[in-house]
Amino acid sequence: MYKYEKKIKDLGLNKSGLPKSIAGPIKELEDAIAEMSDLQKDLSELEEGDESKGDIENEIAEYQKIIAEADEDLVVKIQTYVDKKPYYDEKYKHMRQAAEAKKQAKAQPQPAPSPAPAPEPEPEIAPEPIIYPQPAPEPKKEDDGIGSWLLWGGLGVIGILVGVNVWKNRK
Repeated sequence: MYKYEKKIKDLGLNKSGLPKSIAGPIKELEDAIAEMSDLQKDLSELEEGDESKGDIENEIAEYQKIIAEADEDLVVKIQTYVDKKPYYDEKYKHMRQAAEAKKQAKAQPQPAPSPAPAPEPEPEIAPEPIIYPQPAPEPKKEDDGIGSWLLWGGLGVIGILVGVNVWKNRK
């Protein structure tokens, strides 16, 4: 029995009740254990003088090391999960209550506010409108696209002429 299995048993947990962050590595570890047992079976079926025996023994040793490390990591993950479980359960409970309250508030129709008695309207005196002077809008300076094209085109022509002149003078 591996350490993670003992930890699950000691804490009274069930493998199927564990979160995916723990269940996934457990499945990978169990797959690695199955592969290692297949290798051990193959090793036991080999003859004494077989050349691949050393390779299989090395693979088995690597699997044992990887499995031991993964087993330790799983024990830590399981313990962390158990330590934080009350916090997450409380948080889940609070979120569920909030969702239920929101659902109930949505289901209950909101009472229409009762109309307040209308007070007697007072005669209104129309205020004189205040006219503020508006500043004259500043003319917008538009970017002249043609001018910039002419500038870049002229620079390009000058660059070509200088390049051709330099090329001719080199010969």
